[in-house]
Amino acid sequence: MRTIARLSAAFQLVDGYSKEGVKGASFLVDGASVPFVAKPDGTYVFSNLPILSHTYQMTVPGYLPVQRSLPARPEFCPEVVILQHSPEEPLLQRIACFHLRFLVEEEPVQRETVEVMLGNPAGGLRLLEKAPRGAWQVKVAAKGKGLLFQHYRGKKTGEEVLFTGYDEEEGLFQLWKPLEQELDKGELLCPLWRLQTDGDGKAILPAIGAFLPKEDGELHFELGSKKATLQTAAPSPSLSCTIPLKEEQ
Repeated sequence: MRTIARLSAAFQLVDGYSKEGVKGASFLVDGASVPFVAKPDGTYVFSNLPILSHTYQMTVPGYLPVQRSLPARPEFCPEVVILQHSPEEPLLQRIACFHLRFLVEEEPVQRETVEVMLGNPAGGLRLLEKAPRGAWQVKVAAKGKGLLFQHYRGKKTGEEVLFTGYDEEEGLFQLWKPLEQELDKGELLCPLWRLQTDGDGKAILPAIGAFLPKEDGELHFELGSKKATLQTAAPSPSLSCTIPLKEEQ
């Protein structure tokens, strides 16, 4: 008798700098090793797990470890995971980066995830057409696959989007999930990163040329209700900044 596999979860691991699929990942599911199928594009598929919520721990040499918890039946599949390079990786020694250290009340923000958004229009994307709630694709004032697998947040609406495909003929970007609210023509989509800090509150943001402008920029940082803004020029490999996060007044 033929056994039919029941899809439990899938992850697409993407290099946060090159935006390419990442191979060679190891997984623990609820702390235990379980079988999975690894595909050439960096997608990993789990089947026939108990129909429960599970916690997945992912490790890849050269990247910071990631943990995700998914419900018994994930609504959108695969779950896209943007991997962050380990600080000792040679790549981060060769390219321009922001070396950041986050503090709250003068204490380091240890092993937390800080959101970073580029606020100035030069690095963002403008919608060329109105996009209704529930839309799976948008048209912006840019084109090409170089914009894929980058998170964006609407500066006006706060809507978060992730491009996972590009239709060259139509000039449309496919979204990882449908829009939760309507976006007007002209809405600015700002690049968004999530940085994982170490035990001393440090994290590294590579200067990805497609997004971080050569002129002065404005970076917004957020950890829960604590926020900060940094006015800065394009980084050099040695640029280091201390970011004190404070409750928004």
